[in-house]
Amino acid sequence: MAAELFSTSLPHGEEEEEEEEEETKRSFIQLSEAKESADRHDDRIAAPSNNNGEEEEEEEEEEDGEERPGWQAHPTLRERNALMFNNEHMADIHFIVGPPGETQTVPAHKYVLAVGSSVFGAMFYGDLAEGQAQIHIPDVEPALSGSNISSSGWAGLAVTPRNQRAALGKALYLLRIPSMSLQEFADGPAQSDVLTLTETHNIFLWYTATNKPQLDFPVGKRVGLAPQRCHRFQASAYRSNQWRYRGRCDSIQFAVDRRIFMAGLGLYGSSGGKAEYSVRIELKRQGTLLAHNLTKFLSDGSSSTFAVWFEHPVQVEQDTFYTVSAVLDGNELSYFGQEGMTEVQSGKVTFQFQCSSDSTNGTGVQGGQIPELIFYC
Repeated sequence: MAAELFSTSLPHGEEEEEEEEEETKRSFIQLSEAKESADRHDDRIAAPSNNNGEEEEEEEEEEDGEERPGWQAHPTLRERNALMFNNEHMADIHFIVGPPGETQTVPAHKYVLAVGSSVFGAMFYGDLAEGQAQIHIPDVEPALSGSNISSSGWAGLAVTPRNQRAALGKALYLLRIPSMSLQEFADGPAQSDVLTLTETHNIFLWYTATNKPQLDFPVGKRVGLAPQRCHRFQASAYRSNQWRYRGRCDSIQFAVDRRIFMAGLGLYGSSGGKAEYSVRIELKRQGTLLAHNLTKFLSDGSSSTFAVWFEHPVQVEQDTFYTVSAVLDGNELSYFGQEGMTEVQSGKVTFQFQCSSDSTNGTGVQGGQIPELIFYC
């Protein structure tokens, strides 16, 4: 994230930039041609007529009945957005740029800016959006010519390191630059010219020196979302003849009432002491495999659950049944769940469970394996 914000290139690749610039030029050329055509038409109307002005009136009526070419007449959204660049029409935000006495008002459109820049997206539509109609940027150089103006959503400002830093403002010091690797920092932000020489020097020392300087940037890693667990049994037990594993599948179906991200499963372990299990876990939707992992876990002989994780969290949509399965391989008998529930409230998410036809080892809604679903929300 930090490396992307410090990139000296525009949001699109160079080829896309050149293509957008050419399309913008073509759009303005088309407008110019349309204007010249209209001017020539006006000249013809103003010319003397042999029919006492009757032809002039007819031409004026025809012209009034025609739809003049405008920004909506262009066939693609890209062309239309290009014509809205630095255009007061429907502008809902204005940048007041330049020092006092030398300010320039630059009209812009929040949606276009937000599409082109995650910074503007957060500024205008994020949780902390203030809804202001004007943004004052006194220490930014206004664009001097059309060739210096970015078409990627920088509100008519020349894309320079100075302007990028000014646009970030205090948000610059929310970036967790030290959370990048030294190589990532050296290849990206260190060469962007957005940071001052002192900041760049101190960050390099923070990476490499024994006595690290104090930085104005956060140095801790992100905590991230905490995984949540949906426990579907009210009790657990063990018996001398179960739960046994011989390569058979334990499976259950579930649905949720809001979108979540499935991260893994909580499984029961050995009821006879410390033991290791090999396990393959799967997540399917209507028979289509969405995620799987082949791993091992070590149980300690207690009735606790032991987490096994998919390689990556998988998005699970609401009101659709998914199937989770586990195939364990181990010599020891394990604990198993009892008094299962068909509906479980876990935080803000409601889970519904039903039996799966894939289950060949006895697991169902009322009892068996897979006591927990581990998810993010």
